[in-house]
Amino acid sequence: MTYTLSDLLVDALTDLGGINISEATGGSSTTVVDTAIANSGDDGSWKNGLIVVTQTTDGEAPEGEFKTTTAFTGSSGTFTFYAMTAAVEDGDIYGYTSPQWQLQQMIQIANRGLSNLGTIGQVDNTTLDAATDKTEYSTAVAWQRTPPMRIQVQTNTTNSDDNAWVDIVEWQYVPAAAGEQGKIILALQPEYTGDLQIWYLARHPKLTNFDDVIHESISPELAVASTVEAALRWLNTRNRGGEDFMLQRWNDAKVALNEARVRYPTYRPIRRTKLFTIGDEGASYPGDRNPR
Repeated sequence: MTYTLSDLLVDALTDLGGINISEATGGSSTTVVDTAIANSGDDGSWKNGLIVVTQTTDGEAPEGEFKTTTAFTGSSGTFTFYAMTAAVEDGDIYGYTSPQWQLQQMIQIANRGLSNLGTIGQVDNTTLDAATDKTEYSTAVAWQRTPPMRIQVQTNTTNSDDNAWVDIVEWQYVPAAAGEQGKIILALQPEYTGDLQIWYLARHPKLTNFDDVIHESISPELAVASTVEAALRWLNTRNRGGEDFMLQRWNDAKVALNEARVRYPTYRPIRRTKLFTIGDEGASYPGDRNPR
């Protein structure tokens, strides 16, 4: 089961004590009605907060979708927001926050938390195709910040369940000037014309949509711990450290994050040794065991 941005925000806000979970008694694609909270708040009291449908009675849309609350009518317990893809119905479970935890701010915090975990192992097998008359290939922006960890060529293009990936061991990475693409130079022209599979390290891709998936190498527990720490860092910075309770919560979150890093380490591929080198004698290259 995938773990999405929506799941991450709900779990992190739960740990932060920032979200209220309730059951809708009705609604539409732009409203949630909850008679259980009617007359429990002033008009507009939840305006600009986050609202999210965590579970629907049929498991279909708008499950997981989140929006910003644009209005709240206290007398009827009605939240109004920009349209979701389907209507909220009686029995759907939803969550809502105060304006302290606004949607776009929480998305930014979640991305910051994931980025703070450092680089993770990723694979790109769609950008480059091997050619039998070519040895130089331009790098993709996503994996040109550090040299690739491993390069493979697809030797079977007729069966997607048996690609028969084979390592290319003789290659060199050439970095580029700012704003330009680097190059991968193979020692020999490939014998096959399948995809090139690049193993690389990069920070987590940016998440924006409710169903964007957290990379599988990051456990949900680690993602939540990092997001909570980033949220409390942001909150304490905004408050200039003026609340002792929040300072203590932040310190606790930092401890919890360190423990989660140990308990749920992220996957990192092993760099394969490259036999082919170019350049002047005496120079060293990424991955070399014995600099020349």
